[in-house]
Amino acid sequence: MEHYPIVRTIGYQNLKFKDFVDILLSRGITMVVDVRNNPFSFKPGFSKKWLTIHLPEHNIRYINIPELGIPSKYRKELNGSALWHKYDELLMMNENQLLSVADIIRNQAAVLMCFEAHPVDCHRSRLAEKLKDITGLPVTHYCSISNTWSECEKEYPSP
Repeated sequence: MEHYPIVRTIGYQNLKFKDFVDILLSRGITMVVDVRNNPFSFKPGFSKKWLTIHLPEHNIRYINIPELGIPSKYRKELNGSALWHKYDELLMMNENQLLSVADIIRNQAAVLMCFEAHPVDCHRSRLAEKLKDITGLPVTHYCSISNTWSECEKEYPSP
């Protein structure tokens, strides 16, 4: 179990809610920071309403910070570097939320959560790097292929 500040991320794409909770508990994670712009999911157990009710049953706090997600209009209109450029602009416009998450990460065992299993396919990896720049803390991602926390590069080679 980690007891030091670190920027952690997890994607729930390949997980069931029970497995998700077990993974969090095994690392001593006490807060989930949902960074989806629209915290709705067709996957059972991962919509905001469910997470708000059921994570506290496991002593895990939940917050959603939609400003740190990517609005669906940009996900539909843009891709590749244009999407990432737009996301970087959005982060600059939401500096207060970014600094708030940096404080959370410094002071408790938190994890940034979004959908995609592969962190490189998700904005949370860019967010994690920005938080690393702000806090000076290392970044680790949950890798669903090996069921481990790491940088995931061996599991998910760059295209």
